[in-house]
Amino acid sequence: MKTISISTEYAKNETTISNVFVDFYMPNASGTHVKIFIYLLRKLSDPTQVFSLQVAAKEINESENDIRRSLEYWESQDVLILEQSEDNEIIGITLKKLKPIVKNQETEKNVSKSRNVKKKTEENQETSPRIVDNISSLSTLPNIKLTDKQNEEIDTIINYLETVYGNLLQSDIDIITYFVYEHKFGSDLIIQLYEFCHSLNDLKKMPTNAAYILKVGNDWVTKSIKTLELAKRHSSSMLESYKSKRSNGGSNEPVMLSIEELKNKHKKNKLVNFEERQYTKEEFDLLEEKLLRN
Repeated sequence: MKTISISTEYAKNETTISNVFVDFYMPNASGTHVKIFIYLLRKLSDPTQVFSLQVAAKEINESENDIRRSLEYWESQDVLILEQSEDNEIIGITLKKLKPIVKNQETEKNVSKSRNVKKKTEENQETSPRIVDNISSLSTLPNIKLTDKQNEEIDTIINYLETVYGNLLQSDIDIITYFVYEHKFGSDLIIQLYEFCHSLNDLKKMPTNAAYILKVGNDWVTKSIKTLELAKRHSSSMLESYKSKRSNGGSNEPVMLSIEELKNKHKKNKLVNFEERQYTKEEFDLLEEKLLRN
């Protein structure tokens, strides 16, 4: 096997990457996460550089949501520290000194214990998942560690919803993360949730906000609506209920109707068949004379 020599013409003031990062942290990170970390190093190498999520999104062609998720990923890996304001805005980033990840027998034992604890925790979550009904509490939920698969699923949901409804708010990202992680909602189920909420509020001529979506999603959790088929059936029933109620001068809230109730309502709304009246020639002449007077 031929070896390849590597040299550089970089000056000392150029952006450099720690060997510890390359050896221990980069292998398990996604391409987007690595890209954003290198971008951070570039900003640090020049104090005159301005950093914000908006500027970063424009300069490296990534969405603000993807950049924020990458920063949170690196924080979870103990690579950096994020400083956030009371309204959950990032106002500071501190890169930590990287340490090699040493895997020895003791570490493996601790990891094994950790996995067992995590497994038990996940089992408990499945039997009694947390129900959060406050938007502001979503961003501060403890112990949220997303898998690569869950991150990919969240990306799929966000890309689809932003194509349909435009840029999502941070509250939407928090809701999506909450239902994916806490209640194991799949991408198809969350997309159905958003489509149902928007469809119903379009009928009501009302805007759809995050608090309403969270409320409906939690309602699905309590009703064990965990598949796309059940969600579609439930959504269709609710929409028909609202349309039926509105057409009869009812309230704006959809009401579940049974099959029998729908059948009876259909019967009541049928037109009654009247026999056609037969007019004589004298009656026609009289009607014509009245019309001419008017």
